[in-house]
Amino acid sequence: MVRSWFNKCAGRYNSVRKKESLEECVRSALAQIEEKHYETTLLKKGIPAERIRKYGFAFEGSHVLIGEG
Repeated sequence: MVRSWFNKCAGRYNSVRKKESLEECVRSALAQIEEKHYETTLLKKGIPAERIRKYGFAFEGSHVLIGEG
């Protein structure tokens, strides 16, 4: 099964269909990061937006794909 992983601080996992590719998983993870506005807490603490990095992780067995948003 392919799982995308995002937002380590929140410890959230997003299971996806087995046929979904690692690339699709990463895109889905990055889209969710944008939709849920996870950066809001960091911005409220005064961290400049240009210093915030957003990554989507996808795993399938020992294969890993990391995408930056």
